[in-house]
Amino acid sequence: MTGLDRFLDVCEMCNGRELEFIFFDLLINRKMGGLIRDIPGFRCRDCKAILISTGALEIIDELEHSGTQQFPAIKYQERVLKLGGEDRDLCERHLHSWDLVRRDGRDHLEALGFRVLGEWKKIANL
Repeated sequence: MTGLDRFLDVCEMCNGRELEFIFFDLLINRKMGGLIRDIPGFRCRDCKAILISTGALEIIDELEHSGTQQFPAIKYQERVLKLGGEDRDLCERHLHSWDLVRRDGRDHLEALGFRVLGEWKKIANL
């Protein structure tokens, strides 16, 4: 276990470690009616917060201005795979609460329903 492990895969809101892997959708400004579908993220079982990685957040910021409606899974995977070791851990396992992310100039993005794919620890061990 490295010194970074205590900061990774933890809910930013309650420090819970019981995370579920999910896909969720984002509504871009109700007036504009844009929708970004199938964004990978996590949901804390304890406080129900939706959590997102830095890499996914960067892709959302790019998509918001492109008009694309589907989260580009292949582009996301390529970006993640380019990172190695500790950089990947910092970018993809340090999770940010969507509620806090929205306050950072993204309050026009609204998270919609999510699809739960299972407990993150079990999926990560496959």
